Amino acid sequence: LVRRMGGLVHKNPTPFTTHLVDADQQPGQEIKLALAKAADAELPYVIVTADWLLACEAKVARVELEPRFIRRVPREMLEELRLRMDDWGDRYLELADAASLADAAVWVALRRAGVDGKALGAVGPHVARWWRFIGAAPAMLSVAQDFFGASKDAGSMEIPLPGAKQGEVVTRFAPEPSGQLHIGHVKACMLSAYFAESYAGKMLLRFDDTNPSKEKGEYEDAILKDLRALQITPHKVSHTSDHFAELLTVATSMLEKGLAFIDPSPQEEQGALRMKRLPSPHRGASVEENLRLWAEMQAASEEGLKCCMRAKIDPGSDNGSLRDPTIYRCNLIPHNQTKDKYKVYPTYDLVCPIVDAWEGVTHALRDRQYSDRDAQYEWFQKALQLREVHLWGFSRINFVRTLLSKRKLQWLTKPSIA
Repeated sequence: LVRRMGGLVHKNPTPFTTHLVDADQQPGQEIKLALAKAADAELPYVIVTADWLLACEAKVARVELEPRFIRRVPREMLEELRLRMDDWGDRYLELADAASLADAAVWVALRRAGVDGKALGAVGPHVARWWRFIGAAPAMLSVAQDFFGASKDAGSMEIPLPGAKQGEVVTRFAPEPSGQLHIGHVKACMLSAYFAESYAGKMLLRFDDTNPSKEKGEYEDAILKDLRALQITPHKVSHTSDHFAELLTVATSMLEKGLAFIDPSPQEEQGALRMKRLPSPHRGASVEENLRLWAEMQAASEEGLKCCMRAKIDPGSDNGSLRDPTIYRCNLIPHNQTKDKYKVYPTYDLVCPIVDAWEGVTHALRDRQYSDRDAQYEWFQKALQLREVHLWGFSRINFVRTLLSKRKLQWLTKPSIA
C-alpha cells in the first residue's frame, strides 16, 4: 500500500494526518498513523527510500492506527469516523489535494471489514463523500486491485474499456464551438481525460466546426479556457475543418460506390417520408446524376442549394438514425477557419466515425442519450472500411431548476442579459 501511494506523504490538511517513520529506521518498525488536525500543528512529510518501501510491503496487512481508533469493532470505527468528518464537514474535500496514507489505511480497513458505500451513507453524508472521494483517487485504483482484485466477492474500482491496452488508449473530446460548455460537456471531457490518464494514453481535443451558421472563434477560446480551469491538457488540438478536403473525396467516393445519393427534395418532404419509413424518390438516381448534382452543390448554384447528400442505409429501419441520414448540406456563411473556400459542409454523423479513425482515436465516449446513433457510427465504419473505434456510453447528468441547453445558456450569457 505504501508503495502504491508513491512513497510520498503529502502535507495533507485532513482529519487523518500521516506520520511515517524516518527513512533510516528499521523496516520492522510499525507504521503509525496519528489522528490530528492540520490546525493543531504543521506536520512535515517524509520521502522514504525504495528499499524501505519494499521491506514494508510485507507489513501492509498490519498497518495500524492509534490504538484508541483501530482496536475497536468496525461499528465503533465508523462512529469515530463520523464524528471527525462531521466536525470537518466539506472543508475536508476542499483542502485535501490527494489521498494520504492514513486515508488509504482507513479505506482498506473498512473494505476488509465488508463496509460498502450504502452502509456509509447511513452513517452520515460527510463520511459518504469521503468514501467516494478517496475511492476515486487514482492511487486507490491500484490499491484496490492489489488488495481486492483477486477476491471473487469484491468489486473492482476500475471502469473497464473494451479492447483497451496500456499505453495505447486514445480518447477525444469533440465539442462544437457554438456555445459555452456546461456541466454535461465537462463530464464527457473529464471521463475522456480520466481514461487516457488511467491507461497511460492520450486525450485529443477536436473542435467539431462543421456548421458555420452557429460557430464562433470566441467559443473556442472559452472552451480552451475552461479546460485550463479543469487542469485538463489535451495531447493535441485539431479541427474537423482540417480534414474538409479529404472528406469531400470520401463523399464523392460514396456516390460512386452507391453508398450515398443526392436528394433535391424539399426538407419537409424528406422529413415526412422518414416518418413514414419510405425511401426518397431520388434514392435510385444514377451515379452520373448524383455526381452532377454534387458538383452543383459544391458550386452553390441555384439547383445545388436545393440539394443535400444522404447516406444509403435503411429507410425502413426502426432506428430513425439509419433512415438515410443527411451527410452533406450547403451553407453560404463564411467558415471561421476556411472562410469562403467551401460551400458544402459535412454533418457530425459523417465526420465523427471518419475523423475519429483518421486521428487515431481508439475509444469514443458518447452520451447514452444518443445510443441509437451507435449503429449509424458502426455502419460508416464498416461501409468505409475504417479502423475500428470502440464506443463507450455514459449516462447524462440531469438537474432540476437549472439549464443544460446550449441555446438557453447562450441567451443568458448575452452581454445585454448579463
